[in-house]
Amino acid sequence: MFEKLALGAQWLTDRLSRRRKEDRRGIALVIVMATVAILSTSVIEFAYQTNVNLFIAANARDEFKASYMARSGMNLAILLLDFQFELEKDPLIGRFMRNSNFQLYPMINLFLTPFSTGQLTTPVGGINLNGGGATGFGGFHGSFEVEVEPEEGKLNLNAFSKGSNQGQMTWLCLLFNGEQNEDLFDSEIGESDGIRRSELVGNIADWVDPDKTKALLSEFCVPEGAGNGDEGAAYSRADVDYEPKNARFTTIEELRLVEGVNDAVFERFADSFTVYPVDKVNLNLANFLVLQSLLCSHVNGASLDNWPCRDPAVFEEVALLAMALDGLREFFANPLNVLLFYMNPENGKPLQAAKRGQTVAYINTRQLIRYIREFQSNPLVLQTFLSYSPTAQGLLGPLGIQAVGVRPLQTEFNERNLLRNVTTESPKIFKVVAQGSYGDASKTLVSVVDFSKKKARYLYWREY
Repeated sequence: MFEKLALGAQWLTDRLSRRRKEDRRGIALVIVMATVAILSTSVIEFAYQTNVNLFIAANARDEFKASYMARSGMNLAILLLDFQFELEKDPLIGRFMRNSNFQLYPMINLFLTPFSTGQLTTPVGGINLNGGGATGFGGFHGSFEVEVEPEEGKLNLNAFSKGSNQGQMTWLCLLFNGEQNEDLFDSEIGESDGIRRSELVGNIADWVDPDKTKALLSEFCVPEGAGNGDEGAAYSRADVDYEPKNARFTTIEELRLVEGVNDAVFERFADSFTVYPVDKVNLNLANFLVLQSLLCSHVNGASLDNWPCRDPAVFEEVALLAMALDGLREFFANPLNVLLFYMNPENGKPLQAAKRGQTVAYINTRQLIRYIREFQSNPLVLQTFLSYSPTAQGLLGPLGIQAVGVRPLQTEFNERNLLRNVTTESPKIFKVVAQGSYGDASKTLVSVVDFSKKKARYLYWREY
């Protein structure tokens, strides 16, 4: 009996021992699986972070290279702009450059093509010089593009920085004038949600002038007395936390901060303004609005309290002349238009006032008066150049241009004073935008460069 009990006890002991071993093996398996999971997660996280850091480093590398591509484009563009003025000083071809008013800046991208693409190609005839072994200034990856825009031909908003400038106020007020702008402004009589032209001109002047007194202007934008009231009162709203700057505009985008300048006003007029030291309007660069304002302010009989352009008949004639002059500028801005015109033996010259072979709209300021007289006396020539004007196409349309009356225009201008306010000299202040690309990265540089002194001077610089 005792033997049976001993055998039973031994069997139970062996059974428990085997179970303990099985339990230990299960615990070990769980530990191993947990360890593998932890190590797998760590490896995956390490690989992910490594890839992230690799992509960050690659993007930083590409952005760095894109930035220097943009700098290369900027430096080359400024070098070519400076070359314009060196050529004008040259004893051999300087006289030709000045007399013809030939400009290099519209062709900057053509000159920069070998640098930006590493290829030597020409846009005429599709000639490619790579087959002859000329591979350009290549060997790099990436590219850049450059846009150059002269600031002349616009109205300088900083002209008010030294106080009231009546001539500039009149020009600005007349620039806002016209039936095409009625949707943006309140009429002088009656009420609406818009702002009066004179009030907007006053707000722009108040933003720049050094005093803190609100400018009170008549409907002709002439100051009424010394002015009174706080110019910052219009900015005392919950959504505005600033006051008039009482200093010069730094960029044209700052105009959006002026009371009364909404998106519609800014988009329509921003291209007509500059914040850089431009005194006279460059005829080869002025757009329709600037030309219309310029002509309206110099109609015979115009004075501070009398605008002949308020007469609808006078304004219509001035607007037609401004659109024709706008079309004239657009015509000469496209070299292909000029080339095809001169290649036609039936066409002597685009205008009698233009010299044969002329490649820009104005060689000298006197041509402005000759163009105006020719447009006034010859409605067919007027219609021809209205068809080149984007403004005329938008406001009148092809049928409206064809319907322009055949009677000569009668409006007369104060020609002497008109010529005092315009110029055809080579532009000196340029806005240069250079965009560099490398891989998926891109960088943009924006600068404004003044060449009016002996050495190029930066007026503005931004990188983004």
